[in-house]
Amino acid sequence: MDDYTRNANGLYYYAMEEEPEEVENPQMGMPQVGNPQMGNSQMGNPQVGMPQMETREEQQGFMRNGMQRRNNSLGNVAPGEGPMGFPTPSLPGDNNNENIGGTPQIPLPPIVGQPEMPEDQGTEGGVAGVRILNAAANYGSVSVTIGENMLTSGLPFGSSTRYQRVREGFRVVTVSSSTYPRHIIYRQVLPFVAGIRVTLALVNSANGLGIQMITDLPCFGGGRNLACLRMVNLSYNSGPLELVLEDGRVVFSDVRFKEVTSYKRANEGKYNFKVVNSPNRPMPIVSDISTINDLTYQLGGTWNALLEFSIDMKANTLYTVYILGNDGYVPSLQPYILEN
Repeated sequence: MDDYTRNANGLYYYAMEEEPEEVENPQMGMPQVGNPQMGNSQMGNPQVGMPQMETREEQQGFMRNGMQRRNNSLGNVAPGEGPMGFPTPSLPGDNNNENIGGTPQIPLPPIVGQPEMPEDQGTEGGVAGVRILNAAANYGSVSVTIGENMLTSGLPFGSSTRYQRVREGFRVVTVSSSTYPRHIIYRQVLPFVAGIRVTLALVNSANGLGIQMITDLPCFGGGRNLACLRMVNLSYNSGPLELVLEDGRVVFSDVRFKEVTSYKRANEGKYNFKVVNSPNRPMPIVSDISTINDLTYQLGGTWNALLEFSIDMKANTLYTVYILGNDGYVPSLQPYILEN
């Protein structure tokens, strides 16, 4: 058998004139004879440290044992492509959709909306005191409902109701025309606090009709035998206004639309007031004036009064002067005085 050569598996083959050239630096640590396919039994000299397998089944078993030992040393490996292109085994719990070793499922946040405010929300026993003032020019008589209770019907411009009991909490306030009862002019959810008195003033606004909630707090530090006075400008088209005594001494200065002044104290007696446009100069700040009777700052020059009225003030009584109407239009400016 001079012309035959025995291979590593004990088989004889005919010796060619040119031997197959071994490839240097073979992949996966095994020499390649020509371009052998993975698992070919015709393997040359294997790399040192890797035992020579006689059969294909032994080779595959060896590789599976090696991968198992590697996975045990590395811990759980996510399923997919492993080293040397071999697939890694599936992890426990994959069939149960458990994310062990993978990317955790992050729950999405809930969709945040703005639900309608419930009509009945608040403490069962607490009540607030609410009165309605119709200061909305050119809207005629109106009806006002808070929740399911109608507080007033046919309330004309320049008039108000007495305080009525409204359960505390958020309530839907609905204003409708008395002429056309089904025609809703305004609707809004407003909060009411137990033990607090408020005046809901219907006013003109850029979008039609609006509501100005005015808190009727007591006049702290009023003292005995003293009255308290404040001013609210509810004239939509007026400029800043001044409330002055008949001699020009300034009581309230630069009062703008929907502005509510703080209280000022006054001795008992009758006072004559005038409402004028605010001049283009600031009023000096005087902090040591205890009552209206002690005022010293006066308007200089000549000025024309827009309104003139008088109030006979009584001790321990709160007075609020509301300025209603339009400056130069119908209905004209007019004072409306409420006692608390």
